[in-house]
Amino acid sequence: EISQAAMNDGRRSRSAGLLIFDHTGAERGGFTTYDDGGVGIALDAPVGRGEAPLRDRIGLTVDADGSSQVLLTDNQTRGVTRLRANGEGGGGVDLFQWDMDKGILHTRTLTHDGEESSQAPFGQ
Repeated sequence: EISQAAMNDGRRSRSAGLLIFDHTGAERGGFTTYDDGGVGIALDAPVGRGEAPLRDRIGLTVDADGSSQVLLTDNQTRGVTRLRANGEGGGGVDLFQWDMDKGILHTRTLTHDGEESSQAPFGQ
């Protein structure tokens, strides 16, 4: 299916693209272009794996400024690992650990220059 999203559908900007369906008719991924100049490819888990409305497991994006990322998610659609490039020659790998009881996302970032850890609240 090739289509364009409605205005103000909650995405980062209006999008158009191609959806991919499996033999059961369930969406399994897609390719999207955004009005803000970005593009994305998403691959979804099968129906029944993880949270029903959020089945993205691999997301590849390139923004208008040339920055890019590959994000891997788990069956709760929480980011686990992100590989990113900022478009200017820098980038790194982010490893995530979600503390669901405390509402804290712990991030370990690895770059050519070293490693750092941070934490931030989520869900507020």
